[in-house]
Amino acid sequence: MRIRPAAMEDAPAIAVIHVAAWREAYRGLMSSEFLASLSVEKRTQQWTAALAQDSPILRLVIEHEGHVAGFCSSGPFRDEQLAGEEGVELYSINIDPNYWRHGLGKGLLEYVSDYYLQKKAKAIYLWVLKGNLRAMEFYKNLGFLPDGRSKVDCGHAGEPLHELLFVRRLSI
Repeated sequence: MRIRPAAMEDAPAIAVIHVAAWREAYRGLMSSEFLASLSVEKRTQQWTAALAQDSPILRLVIEHEGHVAGFCSSGPFRDEQLAGEEGVELYSINIDPNYWRHGLGKGLLEYVSDYYLQKKAKAIYLWVLKGNLRAMEFYKNLGFLPDGRSKVDCGHAGEPLHELLFVRRLSI
């Protein structure tokens, strides 16, 4: 297992993982029509554009058996509910479903935590889709706890998505 910064040539692999992970993780939580509409081609274009930008966002991939098997991105808060907090936001973490429960997600989160601890961040925040019990259990096992805040996101799936805020305090 090797973690490294994502590069533009990783965009196609990231896109495939992004679509596959969402279809598996959000089955029953998002409409089947929306999940079926996810496009690897469109995600490849989006990731290519994102990876071409000079940005404060930390974008990482994790390789397993010589190929990209997952990715994550994190950085400054995007949500105004987090304004005033001392920390960073984990925007996404997706692992190829064929490698779930192989320690890759844990490896990425530990890397991200160590990275931001060195940057003197006090906490990592992330939003979890309400009802995504697998993700909630995963994050709780890695020290994330519910913060008590929630929001409704209407921009991702064309339907209201209820999200819960989780936080992991970093020891400095």
